Amino acid sequence: MMTIKKRTSIPSEEKKKLVSRITLMKLEGHSNQSIADELAMCWNTVDKYWREVLATTGDIDPLQLLKERRLMTERLLNKSLRDHYDGLATAKDVLAIMATADRYNGLDRYLESKTETKLPPLLEIVVQTVELELPHQ
Repeated sequence: MMTIKKRTSIPSEEKKKLVSRITLMKLEGHSNQSIADELAMCWNTVDKYWREVLATTGDIDPLQLLKERRLMTERLLNKSLRDHYDGLATAKDVLAIMATADRYNGLDRYLESKTETKLPPLLEIVVQTVELELPHQ
């Protein structure tokens, strides 16, 4: 027996929270599928809500966004390092801030998506067999 799922609409306040969460995750570099998995929803719905966001805000330039976020997180990291050297923060606090900054600015995800296929290998070792004639003594 086949069951048919009934489409349900969510209250506007819940939808606003959901759209905000989707927007934040998209700006962090998450894919529609990973967002859908985390929020327990269909990836088509994530895509629909994201397209609605883009329609109301216009296209988002990811490179400009990354630059702005990098500047903001750089200031945060510098402050946390000063706090560490002043004895106001532990090294563990600084590491937590660094991890949060990486996730917030989405730079690591962006670089992972761009560098895996486009960069040549950094080191290529080629082994060749060469015959040598040594002089006779």
